[in-house]
Amino acid sequence: MDKIITQVLCAMLFISCNTSKNNKHYIEEKTSFDILKDQNILTHKWLREESNLLMIHETLKAFGYQKLIKTLKLNSSPIIYKDIYINKDLTSLVDSLILSYDTTDIGSKYYYEFWYRRKVENNEEVVFNILNEIKKSMDLEKMENSISTELVNDTLLSLLSIEYNTKTISDSIAYMNYNKLKSYGFHQSAYNLLFERYEYYDIDWNKDKLQSELTESEIEEVPFIKDNTK
Repeated sequence: MDKIITQVLCAMLFISCNTSKNNKHYIEEKTSFDILKDQNILTHKWLREESNLLMIHETLKAFGYQKLIKTLKLNSSPIIYKDIYINKDLTSLVDSLILSYDTTDIGSKYYYEFWYRRKVENNEEVVFNILNEIKKSMDLEKMENSISTELVNDTLLSLLSIEYNTKTISDSIAYMNYNKLKSYGFHQSAYNLLFERYEYYDIDWNKDKLQSELTESEIEEVPFIKDNTK
């Protein structure tokens, strides 16, 4: 899921064995959050809408911000994204954004422009509240008592759990993840689980049989669970 939160993952080299791969493509069901596949998501209007911001935030709370931040090493300094360079770690950045909210005494151009854009988009209050909850969540694995469960997207939560699994993947977990992806209609993602994910290399499963259960597509779909072996 190379989107907002997956860009820092390192590519891995891996050679698959026993079963040869092919050039077939498989279906990938459309979702209400398909835009998260876009590499330019941070500049997309979809992410500016309050309802989408809250859905993502509540889903990440349910998954666990602290776990995600540790897994992606997001608390390292500096923070670099495309043409943005901030010589702070995530904790310091969040603190600075909170402190610079709703004040005219902003010494940094970045913080001024950040909040100016939020005001233009009319989502500054929601973003401010989200930042405060992120700050609190950094000290907690999950914020179960404060999660608005009605806003959590269960499908996105499942994808996060598959993509950012921090435990050893057993055969039973691998089959469960494959079946989840297949049932959601994410067949290209399921294929990648079989052949294109280094952490599934040692799983004892019949790849040819499982591959035959997937529905082919005439076009190359963009999957949520991407190849991390190259």
